[in-house]
Amino acid sequence: MFWDNIFDKRVTRYDDKTPRDPETGIMEGAAPRTLGPENTDKAILFVHGFSGTPNNFHDLPDQVAEAGWRVRVMLLPGHGTSPREFEKTSAEQLRQGVADELAPLRERYKTVVLVGHSMGGALATLTTAEVLEFLEMVKRTSLY
Repeated sequence: MFWDNIFDKRVTRYDDKTPRDPETGIMEGAAPRTLGPENTDKAILFVHGFSGTPNNFHDLPDQVAEAGWRVRVMLLPGHGTSPREFEKTSAEQLRQGVADELAPLRERYKTVVLVGHSMGGALATLTTAEVLEFLEMVKRTSLY
């Protein structure tokens, strides 16, 4: 009980002093970004790590976009807002967040690459494995 009270006070202090977008509640500099040309056949999805945000990739997404790729730098569920929201986020919500970001890229672009940092790499690998498993099942199924 004692530690819960101290933790709660620290989180409140942190939340009060952290600059945020007034509409979304996302910390400044932590919002997801979309960069690069729309009229390309290749896209890349950046997935940050545990307790990270899109700005963890620094200028790498900008450099990739300048090279002609459509770039999406996502914000994982429960990240970029408050430790209180982070605490309520499940592993399944994190995995589903990557799948939700990946789906429109797969629909629109011929080549899609996932780049993940730390936990983001694990989430990207899990999501890719699910997509490949689905594609493998389709290949094995007779379509007539």
